[in-house]
Amino acid sequence: MIVAFLGMEILPFSLWSLAVGAVVFDLGVMAALVSHQTIVNGLDPQARSRLNGLLMTGAMVGVATGAAIGSAAWASAGTLGLYGFAAAAGMAALAVSFLNPPLENTPMTRTVEERLFRAPYLQPRPGSDRPLTVLCSLLSRADNTPLTERRRAEGHMLDHAENVIADPAAEPSANAFEGNPNLNFEHWGEYWRKVHGVRFIHAEEADDRTLERLLRYDQLHRFAPGPTATDAPPYRAPADEQGRLWLTVVGHVEPYRRPRWDGIAYLNFASLEDVAVVLGNERVREKILPEDQAIFRDIAPVLSRQYVIVPSDTGNEAITLVKLHVRNPTLSRDAFQQWWLRDHAPLATAQSKDWARRYVQLHNIGPTGPGQPLYHPQGSTIDGVTLMNFVSVNDLEDFLRSPEYKAIAGDEARMTDATAGEWWTTIGMVLVNRIAPERATDLGA
Repeated sequence: MIVAFLGMEILPFSLWSLAVGAVVFDLGVMAALVSHQTIVNGLDPQARSRLNGLLMTGAMVGVATGAAIGSAAWASAGTLGLYGFAAAAGMAALAVSFLNPPLENTPMTRTVEERLFRAPYLQPRPGSDRPLTVLCSLLSRADNTPLTERRRAEGHMLDHAENVIADPAAEPSANAFEGNPNLNFEHWGEYWRKVHGVRFIHAEEADDRTLERLLRYDQLHRFAPGPTATDAPPYRAPADEQGRLWLTVVGHVEPYRRPRWDGIAYLNFASLEDVAVVLGNERVREKILPEDQAIFRDIAPVLSRQYVIVPSDTGNEAITLVKLHVRNPTLSRDAFQQWWLRDHAPLATAQSKDWARRYVQLHNIGPTGPGQPLYHPQGSTIDGVTLMNFVSVNDLEDFLRSPEYKAIAGDEARMTDATAGEWWTTIGMVLVNRIAPERATDLGA
């Protein structure tokens, strides 16, 4: 545009110079509009709409102001005065653009679409009868619960400047993940599945093959309406001494007893080496681990050896009963795990066969002392994790009401510390599963 007006001022006036100047001016206007749309294209629709509105408002105000000043320049100096004013205005705009920070550093919101690594989106391979290595990470969400009630991992829970929040309960709005406590639980579950899950399995480089070593990745979201250790079927409603329902529930609502954890990231690998390859990837270290600090209050990794007692026919059961076992203090970890696998597993299999569609034992093989990789003070006390899958919540509730379950629970009580463990219901979501069909583990392997 500057070239157009400078040319018309320097060259002798003619229809040709006017026509060429008009064409160059029009090209300049179009280039400016294209540049603007390129900048705003990556923004979310609301931000893009606001910037486009600002552009049109600025253009209208600029046209009106320019017309007034241009008329004055025409009246005092004729055509050359008008062209000179236009060229000067263009030079001023160019100077402003050079003085401002470059726009290429402006954050822009684009998206990457999820790619699922499970059937029917890939061809799975038959499972092995050898024990897999599992990283069973217990998770709690980044909320405003006081630190006296829930542990917070070092470096976790960030404010909007990416600094650690000293006291999450003091100012909930400081939480960079979700500052509204009324939305935190729902937002966390949605984000973990719909955004974090996509990020975790998104390979940015075409030659990045590390995710091929991740055989399975499930998100197990704790389902609050499902059975828990503190509130299991048969459920009960408060009543008066005659067994009649109260006229009001006010004053009769029991406090909610929340489990320690909100979910599990269940990752399967062929070997311990594969765990290091996947989690040591540069993308995970630089982009996923910092994200973890913002969305998770705490992460307790339980490095485990997996024994599939009853393999799944589908690999897609919706409901998982999660049991965190802590051994009786009189037993060693090895003694407990041997009893659990050799003696208890056959009993649990026989008693649950009418309801359970998959039964897995995860034996903790992780560190037991501070300073070791993957050590967690709470995770290290867990000796084993039961994962028992069901088709529906009703099947799980029926199982928990049955005499067969009472036999299982009674056998567990002999060898575990019930006050130190817990169990709860989860909704399972499979993001990666390269194994089908699954096979029972050879217990002699």
